[in-house]
Amino acid sequence: MADIKSVPIQTNELFGDGGAFTTGDFREVVPQRGRNTVSFTPYREFKVFGDKQSDVIVRVDGLENSEVIKGLQRVEFAGLHIVEVMAESRGFRRPELRCIARKMIVKKGGI
Repeated sequence: MADIKSVPIQTNELFGDGGAFTTGDFREVVPQRGRNTVSFTPYREFKVFGDKQSDVIVRVDGLENSEVIKGLQRVEFAGLHIVEVMAESRGFRRPELRCIARKMIVKKGGI
């Protein structure tokens, strides 16, 4: 069996035909002084929900690729992938699935 590390996926496949929604809740991670900032890309993590899934954390790489949202907004993701990463907790490493997008687009015109 092959090890699949990244799978491209469409927004409607993950969240349903009703679309994906997010509120103003996000976490922004930027490089700090003293860290090796050459290879570090800042990102924002948004809590997204839809018809099929709820409370999915989607990471959008690059601060210029997403907007700071106020209130409930419908969003679309470009370059969305489900990626397997190794998470460490209490000394144990385990595989975990994460959603990473290249860009988040806020859909204008209401919900």
